[in-house]
Amino acid sequence: MKLSTGMTVTIHSYKHNKKLHRVWKKSMVLYQDQHLLITANNHTKVIEADGRSWHTKEPAICYFYSELWFNIIGMLKKDGVYFYCNLSSPYLYDGEAVKYIDYDLDIKVYPDGHFIVLDEKEYHAHQDSMCYSNEIQSIIETQKKLLIEKIENKEIPFCLTDIHVLYDQYKSMMKKWGFHLRLLNTTIKMSLVGILVSLITRELGLEYWLTAGIVGILSISLTKRDSIVSSIKRVVDAIFALMLSTLMFIAFGYTFGIFALFIIIFIFSSYMLKIQEGIILSLVLVTHLLAVGTFDFNMIGNELAILFIAVGVALVFNILYPQSSEKELDRHVSSIDQLIRDHLFMLSILLKDPEYHEEYFRHYAMLDRKISDTIDLVELVDKDLLFANDHSYLSYLHMRKEQSSYIRHMYNQALKIKKLHPFALQISAYVRTLVDDIGIYNRAIVQLKKLDQLQQFYKASPLPETREEFEIRATLYQILNEIESLLMVKVDFHHAYPEFGEKRSKWAFFYAFV
Repeated sequence: MKLSTGMTVTIHSYKHNKKLHRVWKKSMVLYQDQHLLITANNHTKVIEADGRSWHTKEPAICYFYSELWFNIIGMLKKDGVYFYCNLSSPYLYDGEAVKYIDYDLDIKVYPDGHFIVLDEKEYHAHQDSMCYSNEIQSIIETQKKLLIEKIENKEIPFCLTDIHVLYDQYKSMMKKWGFHLRLLNTTIKMSLVGILVSLITRELGLEYWLTAGIVGILSISLTKRDSIVSSIKRVVDAIFALMLSTLMFIAFGYTFGIFALFIIIFIFSSYMLKIQEGIILSLVLVTHLLAVGTFDFNMIGNELAILFIAVGVALVFNILYPQSSEKELDRHVSSIDQLIRDHLFMLSILLKDPEYHEEYFRHYAMLDRKISDTIDLVELVDKDLLFANDHSYLSYLHMRKEQSSYIRHMYNQALKIKKLHPFALQISAYVRTLVDDIGIYNRAIVQLKKLDQLQQFYKASPLPETREEFEIRATLYQILNEIESLLMVKVDFHHAYPEFGEKRSKWAFFYAFV
């Protein structure tokens, strides 16, 4: 049966006695031809034969063959790609799952290319207990030699080029899937609100019941978190618009010129009063008054009824409709903050012990890639926040990316230090305290004061006596300057978004600091 790219399949592993051995719940199809099936998964649920379940810890690219008696799983870990090769029957897909028989023997391949054969005792035990035929044993032995030959010759996928391309394809497909899901949820939410408001106002016999649905759509808040406050602002702004327009129309006439003047005054006033969320829906309501062309208490009551019904229905949907966007954004912010903490912690180690520089470099590369990938995801989620979106989450992650560049500069400076210096130990201790203050609150100002004290202490210290000590002191002082730049980026962010930390802390359950 042909599988289409992007399709999600379940994978079933059986033993020779036909008993189910293990199930992978979800894996996405990346490629299939008559010889090969390639799937990918990440943090997928795995169910064992005894009912126990667990989740995989890293992305994996899986190769299943229709003619070869093994399959290959490439696991993309922080320190490189590991391969887990299972001696097994060729795969088949029967519409229920991708299925194969596991024949116990495994070969684990490490990032440096060396490998070990696993589970030989289990294989020999099952030869007797499960009655492996001589033909099966011969096939397994032959296929094991073929697999080892592929590993030693670094044939696909062991050459790594193929697996990284496939992983990029998988990430791209997951982003598209996430965008389509968010688009579908937004469409459903807005459509239901618009239709329901129109039906309610029509049944109540209100004028302009069709446009009442549009007012309902315009009343949808960006998130559950802000729905109550935004609804209050919309009601206040709309009542203000109805009062102001009525006074201007009565005083100067129901003309387009007066309406244009009203728009200018109203929009300016709404922004000054910080109730601009209701501008568009308010203008829709005022056009109804202009269309009547004369003062009418019934029309004022009609518009107020539309307002309260539309805002009320939208508020109910905002609160009850499943919405994961901000939870997803909070999760991304939390993960990036943790990466920054880890990165600074490793910097503190590097300053004390330069031998860690290789591990530090790998960690930095992972951090930089993770931040870039997360920003791409947040840009998609950010598009789901349609109204009153200040893009603070996106700005926050861009701020963290800029900070990561300063950390990279500090790393490069630290690598120049070949001899341990007392000042390096002090800076290491300071960086360690900085780690504890990483998060959404503005602790940067407090840390800047501590940093200034450290800088003043160094300036007051006796001048170095040797060229080597002078160069080390200069390098360490440059690291302090980089830390200052890192902190100033956070200060600037909080100047632009002063309520970011306070607002998120009411809803987040993770620590929030610099």
